[in-house]
Amino acid sequence: MAKLFILILILGQAVLMPTGTIERAKWKVSEHSRLEINGNTNVIPFNCVSVDYSGNDILFANDIKGAQNLIWSGEIVMKANNFDCANNIMTKDFRKTVQAEDYPEIKIKFISLQQNPKNNSKELFEGKVEISLAGVANQFPITCQLKDPGNGKKKLTGEQTFRFSDFQIEPPVKFLGAVRVKDEVTVNFDLILEAN
Repeated sequence: MAKLFILILILGQAVLMPTGTIERAKWKVSEHSRLEINGNTNVIPFNCVSVDYSGNDILFANDIKGAQNLIWSGEIVMKANNFDCANNIMTKDFRKTVQAEDYPEIKIKFISLQQNPKNNSKELFEGKVEISLAGVANQFPITCQLKDPGNGKKKLTGEQTFRFSDFQIEPPVKFLGAVRVKDEVTVNFDLILEAN
């Protein structure tokens, strides 16, 4: 009878133990990370790169007990005035287009990134990303790679294509319509993550 009581007690504790416990690791986004926005006009392509990134943002690797893999989340914040298009006129036009004076931050929020068990590559992650630009936030599906180069660092790379019109932005037209910026642009990111 005593053995039965002990068995019931052990089983009861096992049932009452919390499941889905989350262990959260913090990863600092290094100042050496890179984010660029690429687009085209009817004349030439353009490339605007974020410079002087402070590197204070944190991504979280959430390890849910019983799950098969990590789920990543977190947010990157870039200053709109810190984008350089390697041409003074293009840089000025870009900042005006994204309304940098009224909306000084461009944000990329990783809502959930996780490995898809159907993929053979352990480096391939899929999920959702929310981009905030000119006061408008939109969510997009995303696929990116998470590599482990060693030295306590990880490297998260990927890209996302969107349209200026997704954010209620009118693509600029210059020189009486001779130069028109195309609506579609691509964000490329190369984030260096350091264990925090």
